[in-house]
Amino acid sequence: MKKPVNLSSLFFLALVLSVSSCKDTDDTSSGDAFDRGPLLEQVAKQRILPAITRFEASVNSLSLSLISFSDTTDSLHLANAKIAWEQAFIDFQSVRGFTFGPGEQGLIGDINENLGTWPVDTAKVEQRIVAADLVMNDFRRDTRGLLTLEYLLFEPNALSRFQGPAAKPRMDYLIAVVQDIQTWAQTQTTAWTAYLPSFIADESKAAGSSISELYNHWLQDFEGIKNFKIALPAGLRVGQTQAEPYLVESRYAHRSVRSIKVHLEHIENLWYGNAMDGSAGSGFDDYLDKVEGGAALKLETTAQWEAIHTELAKFQDNEDLSDLVIQDPQKVSALLNELQKMTRFLKSDLSSVLGIAITYSSGDGD
Repeated sequence: MKKPVNLSSLFFLALVLSVSSCKDTDDTSSGDAFDRGPLLEQVAKQRILPAITRFEASVNSLSLSLISFSDTTDSLHLANAKIAWEQAFIDFQSVRGFTFGPGEQGLIGDINENLGTWPVDTAKVEQRIVAADLVMNDFRRDTRGLLTLEYLLFEPNALSRFQGPAAKPRMDYLIAVVQDIQTWAQTQTTAWTAYLPSFIADESKAAGSSISELYNHWLQDFEGIKNFKIALPAGLRVGQTQAEPYLVESRYAHRSVRSIKVHLEHIENLWYGNAMDGSAGSGFDDYLDKVEGGAALKLETTAQWEAIHTELAKFQDNEDLSDLVIQDPQKVSALLNELQKMTRFLKSDLSSVLGIAITYSSGDGD
């Protein structure tokens, strides 16, 4: 005699098999088959902390140079201070995107906002100098940071304005600005050193997880180059009708092109998982090896990096971007076009394939 079929048992078994099957598929298609631990450890130990440590060292050197300049205010010491500023500014490009975790400091904002805001409001800077206003812990970000130092050191009459008995308030302001930058750099080194174990241990990919924060801030960092370092001075943002060369990042030292190159190199190195010393490691490209559709996206993205390299090679480090957006706008537009193509691969496609949600709005429709 046949036993009656237990429909509820069959339904339960089918449900278990269905859920198991879906879970296996989801793990593969959304990136859960990839061990995120090595990637997080690589980024934390071989990029984030070394970059922040290097930035702190260059800021400390800058501070010493400015103190020497305040003691001996002549053209030689000003030249040395400018060299030290440029090194700190270039090193900052590999740090400014780490605006999560210790990079965010409550109401005052993140490290990029506080140290990398431009354009500088030079009128307000001059007002603060006259008023001997040395308060840095506020929202007047366009009157402090690395680009304010650039204005003070590189504007055409910099040396003469630092000389003579009436120059003391200006020198005091210069030192106050670099001390604020130094505080940020030192705080970041200490805080990230303490935060690293927690960052590495969080292998979830939910919103707020380490990989989500890393991916979203990395993506924002890339879009910042495209939208603000290039498109804005070129007059190619929504609502602009012409080039606005005074909106280049490095208006006085003319290091905007160099900044773009170094900044993009940092973004690309995170994609490939390269350490600060150039050695290879686990990156987003390796993540794609473990997900459905990842191989094709990896090939497309790699090819697009090469297209960007081709356009970047047409720019000389010492070229003035404020001149280029007027005199050679086609060259600037060509680079911007390749960066725009990359946006699709890094943003919508990568987010979809890896199953990591985009948690910010760029406001540009990309």
